[in-house]
Amino acid sequence: ERDVLETLFSECRGSYWLHNKNWLTDESICTWDGITCVEGEESIEVISLARNKLKGRPPTEYLFALPNLKKLSLYDNPLQSFDFEPIKNAEKLEELILDGTGILSLKGLEEAPSTLRKLSLNENVLVDYFPEEILALDNLRHVALSHNQLSGSLPAALAQMTRLETLLVSSNNLKGDISDLR
Repeated sequence: ERDVLETLFSECRGSYWLHNKNWLTDESICTWDGITCVEGEESIEVISLARNKLKGRPPTEYLFALPNLKKLSLYDNPLQSFDFEPIKNAEKLEELILDGTGILSLKGLEEAPSTLRKLSLNENVLVDYFPEEILALDNLRHVALSHNQLSGSLPAALAQMTRLETLLVSSNNLKGDISDLR
C-alpha cells in the first residue's frame, strides 16, 4: 500500500502539497498526512487530501485496488483527469468526494461497488443530461451534483433509486419536480 501512496505523491505533485508530513519517509503510512488506517493494521481505510493542491491524474487503478479503502476525498484540488474505470475493484468503498476537481466524465462510475453510499461531485464540469452512470448505482443514499452544467429533465429512473435520501442538483439547468419521481 506504501507503493500506491508513493505513486499518488509522484503523479499529483506531492512536493507542492500544503500538507504532506511524513510522506515518502520510513514512518508508518498511517502517520502520513491525510491517511487513516484500519485500527490495529497498516492498511489504508481513508484517503482525505482535500484542498491540498493535488494536481495531475490520481492513479485510480491503484487507489481503487486498496483492499480496505472506504473513503476517498480529494475535493477542491485541480486534478487534470480522473479515471472511474477501475472503481469496480474498490470493494469496500463507501464515500467518494470529488467536488471541485474539474471532472468532465463519469465513464466507468456505473461499475462502482454496491457498498458506495455517498457520491459528491459538486462544482465540476459535468454537462448535458443527468448522468446515466449514477442511475445504475441504486444503493446510493447521497448524491450531490450541484453547480455543474447539467440540463434537461430529471430522469424518471431516479424513482428506482429507493435508498436515495439526499439529491442535491441546484445551480444546474435541470427541469422537473422531484415530487414527480415518487
